[in-house]
Amino acid sequence: MISSIRVKPILVVILSSLGFLVGCVDANVSRIAGTWELAKADRVANRVGEKPINDEEESEAKMEVIFGKNGTLLTRTHINAINSEKNGTWRFLFYDEHKKEMEVECHLMDQTVNCVLTFLSQDELEMVPPNMAGLTEKLKFRRSR
Repeated sequence: MISSIRVKPILVVILSSLGFLVGCVDANVSRIAGTWELAKADRVANRVGEKPINDEEESEAKMEVIFGKNGTLLTRTHINAINSEKNGTWRFLFYDEHKKEMEVECHLMDQTVNCVLTFLSQDELEMVPPNMAGLTEKLKFRRSR
């Protein structure tokens, strides 16, 4: 029979550890959650398909990646002839404080990819967007909301 006096400290340690771990995950979710907009989308527009006809059209080029706190994922791309919106999910895998890199698993449509996000600041990051997993070059995104 285990004494209730010895069980209480063990329980406190276990519950405290769980609380700490959940807090770390919440901090990392907060770090990524929100709307990230592609910086300099007009440069990507010049690489994708036809070049924009005029400056007004060039400024309409836009790509957003929205990471919901609840694990939802939405990508919106409006670049030249590409006009797409994809829904999916994401989940946190790990964060390397030294490298300022986070890895998340993204599931869009029937494709699952691991994305590595490099944080340049609290509101800027570089990543290969989950809807463009075939890219080899990371693109810069800025937090918009």
